Amino acid sequence: MCGGLIIEGNKGYGCSNWRVEQGDCRFVIWKDIMGRKLTPDNISTLIAGKITRSYVLKPGNGKKLKGRLKMIQLENRRYAVKIIPEDEANDSDSSENQIMMIECFRG
Repeated sequence: MCGGLIIEGNKGYGCSNWRVEQGDCRFVIWKDIMGRKLTPDNISTLIAGKITRSYVLKPGNGKKLKGRLKMIQLENRRYAVKIIPEDEANDSDSSENQIMMIECFRG
């Protein structure tokens, strides 16, 4: 990320350097991911690169999913929150793990 402070907005937590004259940083983590409202503690955990505790999430298919969240870095200074299904939490190479990512911010 660009080194700016993380500030809380109406719909997400974003970078304080969002203005063009301050760097035009587009980093944001949305407050709601798959029906789960994230708390400031959740955001701190994600930014630290740690995995959250398990939550019940609601994907668009209507089925409930128990899983954990982790922020990962993609290419070109992009990031995503990775959804790790609970039954696969110890299997980081699972193809299901790799598919269930929600890109939620860019830097």
